[in-house]
Amino acid sequence: MSDDLPGATVRLRELAAQVSRRWMILIFSMAVVTAAALGASTLVQKEYTAAASLAVAPLTTNPFSSAAVNQQINITTERAILASSEVARIASEELGPGAAAPHVLLKRVDVAAPSGSQVLEVSVTMPSPQEAADYANAMAGAYLRFRAEGASEVASGYVAALDKEIAKLSAIRSPTTQQAQRLSDAVQQRQNFVLVADSPGRIIGVASAPSEPSSVSQRSFLAAGLIGGFLMGVVAALLRERLDRRVRTLSRLSEACSGPAVKVVDKDDTEGIRWVLRSLTAVGAKASGPILVSTVPVVGKSPSPREFVDGLAAAARASGLSVLVVRPMDISPSKVDQGWPESALSSWNRLDLVILETDHRLRGARRARLADHLDAVLILAYAMSPLKDLRRLESELGGSTALRVPVLLGDRFNEEPLKKSEAGSLLTLPPSGRTEQHAAERKESA
Repeated sequence: MSDDLPGATVRLRELAAQVSRRWMILIFSMAVVTAAALGASTLVQKEYTAAASLAVAPLTTNPFSSAAVNQQINITTERAILASSEVARIASEELGPGAAAPHVLLKRVDVAAPSGSQVLEVSVTMPSPQEAADYANAMAGAYLRFRAEGASEVASGYVAALDKEIAKLSAIRSPTTQQAQRLSDAVQQRQNFVLVADSPGRIIGVASAPSEPSSVSQRSFLAAGLIGGFLMGVVAALLRERLDRRVRTLSRLSEACSGPAVKVVDKDDTEGIRWVLRSLTAVGAKASGPILVSTVPVVGKSPSPREFVDGLAAAARASGLSVLVVRPMDISPSKVDQGWPESALSSWNRLDLVILETDHRLRGARRARLADHLDAVLILAYAMSPLKDLRRLESELGGSTALRVPVLLGDRFNEEPLKKSEAGSLLTLPPSGRTEQHAAERKESA
């Protein structure tokens, strides 16, 4: 399981890099969704919730049940009674004209019953704080009234029967001890039934007007907007990254070529050109000849960026290297088929760097054959270069041992017109007095 962690970490880093490249999409998504959430918060009506709690007392409505049974309360049943339409009707009547209809009121009522207790809590949500408190207290009072009326209705039948028995026993002039005891018990039972409706329960927590709304606050909308916008932005950024068929950025070029890339903004970007030159000189010179480098544009029929090639040659000369630049018209495809530039190495022996400036006229198998004789290949891409062309180029160069150096060129190179004279190799030499010394140093290092 631990072996999978490095791969997962790398994958997460790749995804993070893709999202970071599309940071504008992420910021735009978060801004839009957050603004929409804040706008929605202004449309949502504020609501307030007030709660009243009451303790439920046991009712004795059956004289033949045991004392233990009489003390039991089915809190689930009482909870359903409190949330019934009949209790809501009584509450509406108590609040008078203009009160919410029972079916409307019940949609705003919530009844809770803590487990193992004989307490009910009724909550009512209304647009007004005082209105919420009034309805919560009305529901609690209506429940106690409904419960008392129900108990009184059940007890009235027993009271009528006990009245007849009491009248019958009272008519006996000389009652026996048993008859007297029965009369006393009947009077006591009647008293209990008469008082049964007087204690259905009591309100232990009167609802008061809440000071804060219970509806979703603006902060919650803001947090939801930020989180939702971030998630949507990540998805949009990854989707845009997946669907984009252009090189676009330096990091995408590096990923496509599976190696570090260098960016050169324009012909005056000496720092970028020096980094390219550093990559080439790191290859090391051959013992019998110069460093052979070819520039390969990614786009199908795009011309070679002459300004970049000349800038690279100038940077090499400033570093003390003798350089030969071979223009595209001097590179004959037929000579490449015959093994060129291997045949020209003897004439280039005293040079440090040979740059073969190729264009679209050399492609496919010939380009791969040329790469077999090179030390390095400069893959020249623009931000708008198609990735499919880059992958095709990578496939053509896949069998070569030459070092591949991806270079992302600025759009200014693409805007520069192609020079009229395409033929004619350009030979640049290092400053006077350093040629022989530099050649000797190269041979020693080789």
